[in-house]
Amino acid sequence: MTPELAAREQLSHGDVPQLYRWFFEHSTEGVVLGTAGGAISRANPAACRMLGYGEEELRDGSRRGMDALEPIARALAAGACRVETERSEALLRRSDGSTLPVLIITMGSLPSTDAAQQICVLLRDRSGEAGLAITPGTAEGTSGKPRETGPTHEWVESLPAIAWRTDENAQIIQRNRHWFEFTGRSLESASGTDWLEVVHPDDRPRVMEAVKATVCAGGALESEFRVRRADGVYRWFLGRALPTRDSQGRITGWMGLGTDIEDRKRAEQALREADQRKNEFLGVLSHELRNPLAPIRNAIHILDRAPEGSDQASRAKAVIERQTNQLSRLVDDLLDVTRISRGKVQLRRSRVELTYLLRQVVEDHRPVFASRNVALSLSCDGRPHWIDADATRIEQAIGNLLHNAAKFTKAGGHVVVRVGQDGPSRVAVHVTDDGVGIAPDMLSHIFEPFTQADDSLHRGHGGLGLGLALAKGLIEMHGGRVEARSLGLGKGAEFTVSLPLLPRAGVPLELPATAPATTEHLRVLVIEDNLDAAVTLKEVLELSGHEVAVAHDGHEGVAKASSFKPDVVLCDIGLPGLDGYGVARRIRADPSISPTLIALTGYARPEDQRESFKAGFDHHLAKPIQIPELERVLATAMAPPTSRRILVVDDNDALRSNIRELLEDEGWEVREARDGKEAMEAVAGFHPAVMLLDYRLPEMDGGEVLRRLGAIHAEPRVVLMTASAEVREIAMQHGLRFYVPKPFHSDDLLDTVEHARSGS
Repeated sequence: MTPELAAREQLSHGDVPQLYRWFFEHSTEGVVLGTAGGAISRANPAACRMLGYGEEELRDGSRRGMDALEPIARALAAGACRVETERSEALLRRSDGSTLPVLIITMGSLPSTDAAQQICVLLRDRSGEAGLAITPGTAEGTSGKPRETGPTHEWVESLPAIAWRTDENAQIIQRNRHWFEFTGRSLESASGTDWLEVVHPDDRPRVMEAVKATVCAGGALESEFRVRRADGVYRWFLGRALPTRDSQGRITGWMGLGTDIEDRKRAEQALREADQRKNEFLGVLSHELRNPLAPIRNAIHILDRAPEGSDQASRAKAVIERQTNQLSRLVDDLLDVTRISRGKVQLRRSRVELTYLLRQVVEDHRPVFASRNVALSLSCDGRPHWIDADATRIEQAIGNLLHNAAKFTKAGGHVVVRVGQDGPSRVAVHVTDDGVGIAPDMLSHIFEPFTQADDSLHRGHGGLGLGLALAKGLIEMHGGRVEARSLGLGKGAEFTVSLPLLPRAGVPLELPATAPATTEHLRVLVIEDNLDAAVTLKEVLELSGHEVAVAHDGHEGVAKASSFKPDVVLCDIGLPGLDGYGVARRIRADPSISPTLIALTGYARPEDQRESFKAGFDHHLAKPIQIPELERVLATAMAPPTSRRILVVDDNDALRSNIRELLEDEGWEVREARDGKEAMEAVAGFHPAVMLLDYRLPEMDGGEVLRRLGAIHAEPRVVLMTASAEVREIAMQHGLRFYVPKPFHSDDLLDTVEHARSGS
């Protein structure tokens, strides 16, 4: 039996070897199997795509004598009495009525497992044919042997990947057009072993050993190696080859495929690097969390024995404060980098004067620099720079850059913060130090999470490697960018933050003024199951002159609230028996008390905050609470409680209805208005805490509504919504802090209206 007939026998339907089955499914050319009577039994995905029919539709159509399949039926009939390959051209009518020019290659009959004789036909799309790299014929092949024709050759040529055939000595006798297109080599330069010239020199010995072993064993080949592309770039390939045999089982050669796995190799390398960074990070995290515990324990030991008010006791307290702040910073960084990566950070934007903010940030960090004997200075260009920003987040980002500069600048060094115009519409902040510098190979990775320039065992600089990643993420959320520059190790570094300036229409005439918060002496109920947390918080509040009661579970908290009549309730969420949400609902249901409810919880996601507000809390503070933040909230505790009434003003009935349903699910009392006139009437009778206002209205637009609200000193906090790309500019021109662009995500809308209600 000839090799061609052996190949045909291997192709028989129902007894298809794995390699040929792969050929059938993945060939870019149509493959149809059928009977001499013109009935189609199998069609591969490429044939179905060409004709626009599913395989079952083609089988049914051929049995019904569909006119569109007549050229294929003729080819099947002709193939019943032929062994050699035959080609013909035809126009096939597709399912959508269009025509497709094809080359029909009849490959002859195949033995079948059933009574019907099977014929194989290939369909090649002539509308975009690139031509064969090696055409069938009787001329000498690339190994000096006559080139073979027939079905095996056609299969190799039709494959979408690099494919080849060899003789029994592993000398290449055929390769498809993809080989020549990828390598850029010519047919004239082809030989049985020229493929080695495009294999990476470092991989050649290994590949040759694999080929020799395959020939000796007479088995399959599988090897990964790099192949030089036509432009000189090497890419990783996975080469697989299976032996072909004659009717007596003798090996006549190998058929192989080369699959580009460059992307997979890069992904694997990225995963390995990520896994390595994760392992390094876990080690660093353990180190950084344990480090503060030792001095805290030592300080507690000292406090137990040192006289109260002594220098030893004062130093021990200072140690505990510093190390606790360090632990809080680590936890906050971990939470923030996760929120940023998931897009869960909500910016509370307002008009911020950057120079004013920088002065505050520099002064806040000056003690850290002084403790390290590093000089810190601020240089300004003498004019205000107004930006639309979340002041807290900008302060956090710049603070992280300063913290980084303090860590990597030696005693006696200098850090300079400069702010100035960066073109007509941007402002730049430069943080420059003369510290240890950054190695060139680290510059491209310095902003990646968990990246540490200091990876030595003693880790003298500490930290989790999150500060710069956080700074970059926060600045980019504001439409800004951060860049790092360094001339190398020992030559210092400069970090530059560039932010967009506000348009002049959004710039207020006066600088912000800060008024000191005043807090009355309050009756405060602390509901907290952690005894240490409850006792220490009670003492903090009592030092400020408040009268404090404590409960350690939810049911006790509800009972004590009824008898103690607190002005403020500080309530943990994760309580035994009755959780904090249940506590809030029961307190709100008691008409005899109306305290300000403040949630204290380690759950600080936006959805956690919404759940708190929905349960009846007025404020949501994340643990560990910052005492200044708690004092700020307590300063507003005696203000009249803010209702959960909201007025939705929009002329789109469907959108308004959807918003109403969304807000009512969150516990809001909703009133609707279709235009500005209805909105002003609703304000007078409904007295909403928040107005969700569409700016483009058919009667009395949003601008006029805002003007009239100002004239009558109406109370609702307005959340502006508009499909205009300039939504921020429009909001700032009217002095509004809260806005959402259309279309909006439901979470963004809910977060914004909650912040508007609480004024945060």
